[in-house]
Amino acid sequence: MSFGPEDVPSLAARTRLRHDAARDTDVLLYPEGVLVLNGSAGAILAECDGKRNVAEISAILSQHFGGIDVMADVIILLERLETKGLVVK
Repeated sequence: MSFGPEDVPSLAARTRLRHDAARDTDVLLYPEGVLVLNGSAGAILAECDGKRNVAEISAILSQHFGGIDVMADVIILLERLETKGLVVK
């Protein structure tokens, strides 16, 4: 599977993005466990609301990270999480 600019990602059913106060970082909760996220992964997943496509998400994050083109990084993360069943198109 691969994501393109027009694909609209969202978290898979029964998968939740939460902030873990004890770790002071975002985590992705799913039935089999928990995935501790770094700051950029948390920022990407926070934008995956099932309404915006990859290009829109990348543009929002590009502004947040000083104009850097982040689309390749967004796609890589989404593809990795899709293979684990945590993100869907």
